[in-house]
Amino acid sequence: MKKLLLVVALVGVCATAQAKVFAWGAKAGLEMPSFSMGGGAAANSISANNGFHFGFFAQANVPLLGIGVQPEVLYVRRDVAGGVNYFDIPLNLVWGVDLKVIRPFFAVTPYLSYALNDVSVPFFNKTLSRTSYGVGFGGGVDLFRKVQLQGRWNHGLNNLVDDPDLRYRMRGFSLSLGWFF
Repeated sequence: MKKLLLVVALVGVCATAQAKVFAWGAKAGLEMPSFSMGGGAAANSISANNGFHFGFFAQANVPLLGIGVQPEVLYVRRDVAGGVNYFDIPLNLVWGVDLKVIRPFFAVTPYLSYALNDVSVPFFNKTLSRTSYGVGFGGGVDLFRKVQLQGRWNHGLNNLVDDPDLRYRMRGFSLSLGWFF
């Protein structure tokens, strides 16, 4: 019995040593933003033209449990109101299954976004808040521990206009391709 436990522990240690616990890389992708509006006569959703993002990420995983974190620092261009540049900081909380060659994962992503230039919305003469925050839901796959594909739906939680009668929140979908270094 002791020999069996020793063999199981040794296999577990070897498997943990083989798994990559920490990695970092670069990513780029497509932004498909929209804004939800509520309150007053302008209750609807506004789609915007597609934009892009690029930046860096780090990934830390707990071997055998499949959980981990992936903080990111991204420059984001969302083509709303003439084009707005953002600095985004998403923190992916991930759970995945490491199948050696492929690692599918699910992610819940709280994020903070800061507009680098003013954002005004001409059809109701309002300037939007530069700071927004929200949560994203998505998933993806790590391939060969070299490439990451990820999709995420971002859901803004704060009102971007200083008007209690009008709700204006950022939404959108993003697709990313990442490269591990």
